[in-house]
Amino acid sequence: MSKKINVCMISTFHHQGGAAIAANRLLEVLRKKNEVSYLTKASRNQSSITSFSYEDDALLGKLKSFLFLAFEKFLFLFSEKDSSVRFSFSTAPLGFDITQNKAFQEADIIHLHWINQGFISLNGLDKIFKSGKPVVITMHDFWYFTGGCHYPGTCTAYLYNCGNCPFLKKPSNTDLSAQLHARKAHIFKHASKLTIVGCSQWLTTEAARSSILKNFHVTSIPNALPVDDFIPHDTMKMRLKYKLPTDKKILLFGSMSIQDPRKGFQYFKDALTHLAKHHTSDTLEIAVFGAIKNNVSEAFNHLPFKVNYLGKINPKDISEIYSVADAYISPSLEDNLPNTVAEAMSCGVPVVAFHTGGLPEMIDHKKNGYLAAYKNETDLADGIHFIINHESPDVLKLNARNKALDKYLPEKISAAYESVYRNLL
Repeated sequence: MSKKINVCMISTFHHQGGAAIAANRLLEVLRKKNEVSYLTKASRNQSSITSFSYEDDALLGKLKSFLFLAFEKFLFLFSEKDSSVRFSFSTAPLGFDITQNKAFQEADIIHLHWINQGFISLNGLDKIFKSGKPVVITMHDFWYFTGGCHYPGTCTAYLYNCGNCPFLKKPSNTDLSAQLHARKAHIFKHASKLTIVGCSQWLTTEAARSSILKNFHVTSIPNALPVDDFIPHDTMKMRLKYKLPTDKKILLFGSMSIQDPRKGFQYFKDALTHLAKHHTSDTLEIAVFGAIKNNVSEAFNHLPFKVNYLGKINPKDISEIYSVADAYISPSLEDNLPNTVAEAMSCGVPVVAFHTGGLPEMIDHKKNGYLAAYKNETDLADGIHFIINHESPDVLKLNARNKALDKYLPEKISAAYESVYRNLL
């Protein structure tokens, strides 16, 4: 029997956001065969796992983290293009030195996930590499190999040297992004034992092309999904439970922040307007879950179909929510390997999405969902029409469930990471 590997996983958040959820799911399956500790903003009593907060005094640690993030965003005010990009770009000037933590020092492998927002600074990342510990980085966005942005849009400067950054007020060849890119390139030169993992082949390919990471081992491993928790439920029973109509087709949309432009809700709204004009009658309703800023009614103004706003959903209820839908709509403009798409498919719900990012790796066009042309609301509407009027909806649902079982099975993902760990050791 192989010796257990002592892994120290590191992630800014405990449960907040897709990256944290993915990290926790991986941790839960890895700890069945390995020793796994977790450095995060969670207090050590928040979980049954061996978990350490970033400070012995969790309240003091949270205050420090808040001040670190506030200082970072205050400095960035003088450089940002406008407030819309404030949390889309991380400079990481301050953070915690986790190399002094017992969990870090006792680990065989250091496994980094999303580490921004006042948790690990660039200097902290440098110290991790200089410790000589073998390091695995699971990328949940582009930040590790850009000059600061988490998703670059159409910019490909990270392939060479950043600069002339579209996120900045005064872009130039020597702007803040160029300086941060050069700093990261210098830091990664100290990484002697490093494997980079992309959750999607799309992100993996871009990382391998980047000037910072092109000389490292870069591989692709999907996020683990607890497929036994995300199962199909009886649709009519779930609709009755959540007070939704049993005689309509229901389209489901969900996001941590519904009004995040990257999640594409505006394109969904435009597709619904087109759908109402050209495809369907009053047999359709919309269900939406997630956080909404300001007025709820304003978010759904002028939609041609009734919207059932479900609010924030308790994680234990989310598979029931997916099961109310005839289709899940994910019009993201940039996304790595969204948890919601994998979850919906595991619950037997076909997905309509744009052909972008990691989504084509998840959705097989017209087999378990529909891939619409990028930013084309008309094709998005056609995709919705295709799914809700499909002659064999049960086949679509079965195909969606089978794809999730094949691609995201936790034991399969755990074995892939254990192979990465052992190769590094």
